[in-house]
Amino acid sequence: MEEFTFGLLGGFIGGPTLELIYVTTLCREAPNPDLCQGFGFAAMQVVIYTVTLPAGASAGIILAGLWRGIPSDPLDWVLTYLFATAGSLTGWLNAAGVIKVSEFLMETFGWDLSASLADIYTITRVFLPILYAAFFGTLQFNLLTQPAPAPPAAALSSPAAWEFPIFTMRF
Repeated sequence: MEEFTFGLLGGFIGGPTLELIYVTTLCREAPNPDLCQGFGFAAMQVVIYTVTLPAGASAGIILAGLWRGIPSDPLDWVLTYLFATAGSLTGWLNAAGVIKVSEFLMETFGWDLSASLADIYTITRVFLPILYAAFFGTLQFNLLTQPAPAPPAAALSSPAAWEFPIFTMRF
């Protein structure tokens, strides 16, 4: 669970947070900031969902694994990144599908979702790729890596002394 949680946090930092900082910084000096932000977000989506979001999710997953003492090697890291990339793209495509279904419902049945369509778009575009990247990356990381083996029970009982903060008992 820690790897998944850290993957979500890393994906959020590497994805929409980085996208927002990058685009708003670039478009601050533009003659038409609204147009710049529109084009900037559209152009940055490809980079964000294929590079930085999976890298952030992978880094979070790997750091959580290292923190828990799970040994991994660079091959595990690369495979975690590839699976996180596949998850990010899958989430991105699912978000596009949710938007298309919302538009279909508005056109076909006359439902007025125009007020909530922006919210639906933002929520699905932000959360689904992060969720899928963290899930796929965590799944791969936990399939190939194994926790460090625990010391055998005989090694725990073999010392002749047990130490406690206040006193020591010897047998």
